[in-house]
Amino acid sequence: MEYTAKFYAPTNFGFFSFAKFGGTAGNIISSSVFNTPTGGVWQVSPISIAIGPLVIAVNGLVYPDQAQKAAAMNMQTKTYNANAHLSLKNLVFAYGNQNTKMDFQSDISPNLGGLNYNLFQLSILENSATKGDSHGTNQVVDFGTGPFTGIQTLSLNISGYFGPLNLGIRLESTPGAQSSIFDLRYMILPIPD
Repeated sequence: MEYTAKFYAPTNFGFFSFAKFGGTAGNIISSSVFNTPTGGVWQVSPISIAIGPLVIAVNGLVYPDQAQKAAAMNMQTKTYNANAHLSLKNLVFAYGNQNTKMDFQSDISPNLGGLNYNLFQLSILENSATKGDSHGTNQVVDFGTGPFTGIQTLSLNISGYFGPLNLGIRLESTPGAQSSIFDLRYMILPIPD
């Protein structure tokens, strides 16, 4: 099978088939706060990657061959290097599905530290550097009001996109309303035959 990779700066979320954080399914919304820190000052993000990507066969119980393929991808690909240079500690390799398929998802486990967060939004990182659309909003995947704390699982099912993908995780802590964005850099690989 031949793959055609799409390399473009994504501006919408057509490539997200599904996103879940800490057991909460995400909803795509227009956010007026993704690119603006509460209180006017961005804080250093407390996030670190606790556990690197794990490929999950979504229907592995129904289709054992998919579970076997996921196990092979996890064994064959070094998807995260905890000993990488500091500038590469937020780079992970994950797999994307062909076109609109949703056979495989990639799970990572970010560590949010000991604070509680009542805002957890995921978007294209570059959206944080813009003023947004004509209404001052950016498309984000919003995971509700939490509270989120500690090590959580972020599940992404990506379809029809391959190559570099810069994501930003926007956090808002309580109390104190400290705003931060974690630069999560993905390299999306095609599912092997």
